[in-house]
Amino acid sequence: MAQLPPLPQITGDFDIILDVYTHESARPPTNAISPEYGDVARLEALGRKAAELAVTYHLFCQGTTANPMRPLTQAEDIPDLCANALHHTKISSWMDAYNMKKNIRCHPHDFINDNEVLTHIFFAYVGALYIRNGGETIMSWISGLIDPESTPPLPPSSPPPAPAGPPPQSPPPAMMSPPMASPVPMNYQPPLGAATGNLDQLITLQVVNQTAQQKGYTVTYPATSEGPPHAPTWTVRCCLNGQDAGVAQARSQKAAKEEAARMAFRNMNWP
Repeated sequence: MAQLPPLPQITGDFDIILDVYTHESARPPTNAISPEYGDVARLEALGRKAAELAVTYHLFCQGTTANPMRPLTQAEDIPDLCANALHHTKISSWMDAYNMKKNIRCHPHDFINDNEVLTHIFFAYVGALYIRNGGETIMSWISGLIDPESTPPLPPSSPPPAPAGPPPQSPPPAMMSPPMASPVPMNYQPPLGAATGNLDQLITLQVVNQTAQQKGYTVTYPATSEGPPHAPTWTVRCCLNGQDAGVAQARSQKAAKEEAARMAFRNMNWP
């Protein structure tokens, strides 16, 4: 088997991970309903659709400017190719490669070798990743699973690459507003040689994500908010293979995410 991409880790509290890995045979008769996602069946339904979308988009990009090294996939072939890419035997082999079976709780224990059980748990894991880590994580990971030799295509929501040339001129100091992002928390230790100073606006989310993928990293952006609902303060971490590389705060989640990505890019000393 070709080398698989790193397994993205579900961010946030541990309860959702326990739910994902607990088969219905090991659940209490009156299992609690989560206010965040309901139950594992809902996570599985979401994860199945998210995985199918990721595979479909990967196939769609073949033969286009997003992935010119592969032949163009015909529309009538996509459903069968998608079903084959997510076949239960492949899912079982992925879970073996990631050593995910050791986390499964079930009765009897030999259920961990049942392909149907493994498929349910795999899609529940994908669903948990989707609500905690976002769709970009799913797109990158699933693409790497089904086609390890190909560079995962960027999600369609990614902004276009910044044009080459000098960065745009800054407005006069009197017109500039103070940046929304806060300094990195005291418990975060950036790598030695991390750059400081004004942020380079050419370091976009797309640039950070694409550079990380090329260097073999899985990027996630766990986010939390605090304060009143009408004026929250968002804290977003840019994690590379689960390790913090940039942390930022802002009044909007989008601004904090972009700031955290830029900080990670600089802290990693990427060109």
